[in-house]
Amino acid sequence: MCVRSIRLDVVVADIHLLGVSFWLGALAPLLLIARHGDARRAAAAAERFRRAGARVVGALALAGLCLLCVLLGSASDCGAAATDATSS
Repeated sequence: MCVRSIRLDVVVADIHLLGVSFWLGALAPLLLIARHGDARRAAAAAERFRRAGARVVGALALAGLCLLCVLLGSASDCGAAATDATSS
């Protein structure tokens, strides 16, 4: 039986790309509703976008952190890079 290994970097990059796609793809319809819809409809759409967007931003941040650790090679390197970035 052949078992295919799942690469963490590919999975995390896919999650990151899906989050970015959602975020950018939702902005155009939201803008159209805000410009051409009534105020109630625009407010309801903005509320749905806010709720979904908060989850997506959380997933993007987590995926970005995971990608950073994958690219640097280890969690300790990831912590060192974060420390260096905040101290400069």
